Amino acid sequence: MCYYEREHFDAYARIRREGLEQWNDLHAGDGGRGYDDFSNRVFLQRVLPDHPEGRPSVLEYGCGTGGAACFLVSRGYRVRGVDLVPDAIETARRFAAERGLSVRFQVEDICRWGEPGSSTTMSSTASACSRSSWTKIAQRSWTA
Repeated sequence: MCYYEREHFDAYARIRREGLEQWNDLHAGDGGRGYDDFSNRVFLQRVLPDHPEGRPSVLEYGCGTGGAACFLVSRGYRVRGVDLVPDAIETARRFAAERGLSVRFQVEDICRWGEPGSSTTMSSTASACSRSSWTKIAQRSWTA
């Protein structure tokens, strides 16, 4: 088990057990905004077009309970969300189903991508990407 895994497994078990909606709900002063009000929402609304032509694909690793993934699907993107924590993915699938959204959520560990037998070579995430990186992704999504 990697150094970060235990914290994530414990946190998402607590989210599920306590009926919370997202990671930020675990931290005083940062939670309680609701599932649809995740930390990068305002930025993504500003830089990514609503219902872009060609329905671009997005990979969100570390998707947690899926707030950003569901938001992007609702705006016309195809999304694959991955997280290493089964509780997170189960919760994300439930939230997507409650909203009538089709998101491909999978339990995967991105730290193992690139190992023999892995087919994934590149990815980005809403929570780990800088805003300039997202701007570049956004520009490619409507110029490609």
